[in-house]
Amino acid sequence: MTQDYRPRPRELARELLNGYLVEHQLRSGDRLPSERSLCEAWGLSRSALRSATARMEKIRAFLSE
Repeated sequence: MTQDYRPRPRELARELLNGYLVEHQLRSGDRLPSERSLCEAWGLSRSALRSATARMEKIRAFLSE
């Protein structure tokens, strides 16, 4: 019995955030939409999105201010 691979919510959030940054050509200092609007649009929990943003900040994919 084979299971389909499903990324963890925080991994999916990271992929979606990376795609958003590239698609919208965001640069340092640009603001993301609100956490609530991203969660609603992507069907994610706030904890998954927060985990992804924290990880991206840690690897310096973007900086929080």
